Amino acid sequence: SPQIWYGVPATAAGALDAAMRDALPHLFEKDKLLLHKLVTMLSPTQLMARGVPVCRAIQIPGSFVVTFPDAYHAGE
Repeated sequence: SPQIWYGVPATAAGALDAAMRDALPHLFEKDKLLLHKLVTMLSPTQLMARGVPVCRAIQIPGSFVVTFPDAYHAGE
C-alpha cells in the first residue's frame, strides 16, 4: 500500500527548529538536542502555520523516496 511522506527542505531547517521550539518549549528545556532524536513531530498543518514549507509525497510500492542531507522527513 502507498506510504505518505512529509519533508522540510534543508533551506528551511532553521525555520523548522524555531517552529518546534515555539510549539514545544517544555520539551526543549528537558533536552536541548530533541531534534536529533526520532521522538517528536508536529503536524504539517502546525508547521505551515508557523511559516515552515512542507512537501508531501505519496510513495507507491516499488518506488523510491530520496532525502537529502539536512532535510527533515517523516512517513506515515
